[in-house]
Amino acid sequence: MGRFVATILVVEDRPVNLRFVATLLGDRGHRVLEARNGEEALRIVRAESPDLVIIDILTSGMDGCQFVLNLRSEPNSVQPRIVFRAAAHIAAEAEALATTFGASFIAKPVNPETLLAVVDAALSGPSALPLEVHSEDRSIDSFLRPIARKLHRHIANLERLNAQLGRGVAQRDAQLDVVRAALDQEIKKRLLAEGELTQANLRLKDQVVHDGLTGLHNRRYLEAHGAARCLSA
Repeated sequence: MGRFVATILVVEDRPVNLRFVATLLGDRGHRVLEARNGEEALRIVRAESPDLVIIDILTSGMDGCQFVLNLRSEPNSVQPRIVFRAAAHIAAEAEALATTFGASFIAKPVNPETLLAVVDAALSGPSALPLEVHSEDRSIDSFLRPIARKLHRHIANLERLNAQLGRGVAQRDAQLDVVRAALDQEIKKRLLAEGELTQANLRLKDQVVHDGLTGLHNRRYLEAHGAARCLSA
């Protein structure tokens, strides 16, 4: 049985994304470990000593930055290489943050070729890049603040677009209501006209075969029926 190319821990709170990355790396020949959050990831790192950890900067619970800080604060533990992931709309801020924390970076969504290339490059690098955080008064919030501001703007834009979409849907619904009402009226008019035409045809047929004064069958009716009897005799 062949040995694994590397042991890689994937930290992802979305099962579909986790399965995608894990399957991709497994097909490459890597041994893949899985974690749903930073706290679980720390326990796995201590127990399994992976070569590489792929983690979202904004993963649920303990975020990627706090994970790295906790990991680097354990001098006697194995220091795996780190690959940060983040959504494309905060890629610039997240990549700068990854550099500060001695991590590689990849934006989401990611295609398989790019992910594998980043992983290969990270595995070929040093086991742990230096953490460029020297000032004790800089909290983790100071690193995430630029990303938070960007996210707030992104959310505001999404809410604005959602409101516009809602207004557009309401306008289309109102237009559809008008069209439906007009169509209903048109159908009723056509049904009424069809009924009136049927009644007019019946009246006309009655007038053709009955005398207008007596209401009895007229000569035309009698001649037509007499001729029919002669033909059938």
